[in-house]
Amino acid sequence: MEFSSDVTIIGAGLNGLTLSLALERVGFKVTIIDSGDFKKKVIKRNFDGRAYALAKASQNLFEALGLWSALSSNSQPIFDVRVTDGDKKAGPSNFHMHFNHKELGDDPLGYTIEDRHLKKALINSVIQAKNITIISETVVKIEAKTKMSYIFCETGNIIKSKVLMACDGKNSKIARDVGISLTSKDYKQQALVTSVKHERDHKGIAYQFFMPTGPLAILPLRKNRSSIVWVLPTKIGLCHSKLKKEDFKQKLEPVFGNFLGKIELIGKRFSYPLSSIIADNFIEKRMVLIGDSAHSIHPIAGQGFNQGLRDVATIAEVITQAKRRGEDIGASDVLERYQNWRRFDSTALSKSTDLFNSLFSNRNSYYRLSRGLGMSFINNTPVLRKFFMQEAAGLNGDQPRLLLGQQL
Repeated sequence: MEFSSDVTIIGAGLNGLTLSLALERVGFKVTIIDSGDFKKKVIKRNFDGRAYALAKASQNLFEALGLWSALSSNSQPIFDVRVTDGDKKAGPSNFHMHFNHKELGDDPLGYTIEDRHLKKALINSVIQAKNITIISETVVKIEAKTKMSYIFCETGNIIKSKVLMACDGKNSKIARDVGISLTSKDYKQQALVTSVKHERDHKGIAYQFFMPTGPLAILPLRKNRSSIVWVLPTKIGLCHSKLKKEDFKQKLEPVFGNFLGKIELIGKRFSYPLSSIIADNFIEKRMVLIGDSAHSIHPIAGQGFNQGLRDVATIAEVITQAKRRGEDIGASDVLERYQNWRRFDSTALSKSTDLFNSLFSNRNSYYRLSRGLGMSFINNTPVLRKFFMQEAAGLNGDQPRLLLGQQL
């Protein structure tokens, strides 16, 4: 059987689902291909510990797509961000950074939202959309012709469209299949992700503690809960990930501290090896890479998912403008506009987070003093402090319309 659409998206993850809605809202006919059972993803799940930090710009995007009303009641505003250096033996550093949302206006710097709530809202919206077709298939071959891209599936089905958008995640199979090289770096670190319940109110404050073994991020969730991302050297991280609940808690407590009172582990624990990946090209003939398929960065900046949404907003704007001008939305010169808009910024962020991780994940006393002085300088320089707050909120640079909360 042959299916036809304007755009085919491979991958029904968060970026793929959001992209399909952004395109469908402006009149594109979209097909999503995913190897999993899409309907099972709709099943209501209990809290499993996974959550995302949404920059203010990302919240603007969901607002512009008409999704925020379904998300706001389950989101936690981030009003302040506090960053400090620390060591279990030496204690907390006297140097720190404090970002207060009031310096930018009334809006929060961002929000946190649990995976189950975000995914449910996206999936329900996709199912209700009239011009989005979801196909559970395994892709076996891709062919880009002069005017169309053809996707051949394991069942024999063929999907043709003007442009293919790969949202199949880190180490993208689609990128490799079409010959796009991926440059990677192994950080030799493991990220442990879980959540805790605590006695005291976090007051919507996010914390980042830079420890010699790696950073600990504490992101506020609703109802006196916080999401934890603890980065450790691979060997230590793997050992910690296998500990029993109480043993893991004993390891976490001295690092977490008691500023929120007693803590209780809730939800599951997840463990991920950390590496950065950047594609040598974000486009190929009638194809673009989106999100982790194009670039995957260290979580130290908390910008991974937000960068994927920036890709979504950018490609949606580029091909919408092209369509309105009467251009071929899959033409090389059209897709080049997306690459020119996104690749430099993505590469720069990848390199800066790489440097940031190297600077902040070590025991060298000289480095510790240097980063402390750097944080103190930024914190006491209003112009710099505002710049970094805007960067954290995703409000710097040349913004696509959706990230400004505007319709395409």
